[in-house]
Amino acid sequence: MMNDESKLRLQAYLDRELPESEAREVAGWLKQEAEAEALLRELTHASELMKGNEVELKLPETREFYWSKISREIERQSRPAQVRRVTWLASAWVRWLAPLGAAAVVATVLMTAGVFGQGPFGASGRARLSHEVESSDGTIEYHDQKTGITVVWVQGLPTDEN
Repeated sequence: MMNDESKLRLQAYLDRELPESEAREVAGWLKQEAEAEALLRELTHASELMKGNEVELKLPETREFYWSKISREIERQSRPAQVRRVTWLASAWVRWLAPLGAAAVVATVLMTAGVFGQGPFGASGRARLSHEVESSDGTIEYHDQKTGITVVWVQGLPTDEN
């Protein structure tokens, strides 16, 4: 029984890849081994079938350019990765600026929503030009500073019928 190394050597003999001295050695071995000779016939038959039915593939680039791309990629992957070290100063800036930036965003959102604007400025950011006051006796007073008009709404006053 033949081992894998012998089978590979026989395939190399068939493909004419062996040096002349090894090729003579395999030729002598084939005359002595019937199993090796039978395998060589099978390999020859398979090779002939493949050559007749092999689809030719055309590369969009020249062969040399294609292999140079592969070579460059192998070289790139074999180089050790360069590690960028962050300096102490840069890390300190990030440590301080990240929370400050987050606080600024929160303050902006709250101011836009009107949380801080409860004084003379409302949620819209404009000065309030009018106000409305309701008293305990049921009257409502509305004053518009822009036009200078005051309206008093009286409701629920007792009538003469009582």
